[in-house]
Amino acid sequence: MKADWEALMKKYEASETVLVGDVDCTASGSSLCDEKGVEGFPTIKFGSPDDLDDYDGGRDSTSLIKFASTLKAMCGLNNIHLCDAERKAQITQMQAMSEAELTGFIETVDAEVLKVTAKYEQITNDLEAKMELAEAESKEKVQEIQQKGFNFAKVIRFDKFGIKYEKKSEDEEEGEEEGEGGEEDEGENGKEGKGEL
Repeated sequence: MKADWEALMKKYEASETVLVGDVDCTASGSSLCDEKGVEGFPTIKFGSPDDLDDYDGGRDSTSLIKFASTLKAMCGLNNIHLCDAERKAQITQMQAMSEAELTGFIETVDAEVLKVTAKYEQITNDLEAKMELAEAESKEKVQEIQQKGFNFAKVIRFDKFGIKYEKKSEDEEEGEEEGEGGEEDEGENGKEGKGEL
């Protein structure tokens, strides 16, 4: 993707209205990436520098350049006239705040975000623990079942009859069960047909 991004930067390097850049989130740009909510690499964001949105389109140069060509000036501190009533009110409210009020607001939002993030991280961890437990129990049950001579049977069948063991998938087993059921139904219908004759 590096070459595709460089192609996009080159196309807009002389633009007076569009800025395309990159930030090294692992070095000097780590604080900026944290501020903008970057969690994985590479991450592409677009919009006003003070209110960026995530880009989830194609990452080849053609897709990137096509998307960039559709961008227009957006709501932001430098383009308040483009904001809707709700965002204008937010900006007006923030601009009237003191340093202490702004700091308090930012810290409150950060605390709420951390609380929500921690909650869902715990849910994820619990699910992962349950999956690991289920996997261990499944493995144990399979080994218990197979210890009833299963491996001996496979080897003996191959030695005596030349039939190589191939593990069936769940889809194949379900297909066989459905096929067996269909044959029974057909047989019953056949008997009923003969009875009517």
